[in-house]
Amino acid sequence: KAPLTAMLNSYRAALLPPSKLALDRERSRVRVPVLLIWGKNDQFAVNAMARESLEYCDNGQLELFETATHWVQHEEAININNLLSQFFA
Repeated sequence: KAPLTAMLNSYRAALLPPSKLALDRERSRVRVPVLLIWGKNDQFAVNAMARESLEYCDNGQLELFETATHWVQHEEAININNLLSQFFA
């Protein structure tokens, strides 16, 4: 139940006005290393969201795939696997 709830809450939050999403930037920081993988042709999550998300990370890295869509993990499976192997090594 929890993974489905978290996934649905992210979509619900996307519909909220920015004033309802005000976060304390210091308390909301992600302090562990982050690898953010994004498809440049994603029709649902625009590239600006990825860059803005990295502002909350102390050590964030964005890998943007030029021809991938929302399903980047399927479209770029070999490249994604290589990135993850390097990231977790």
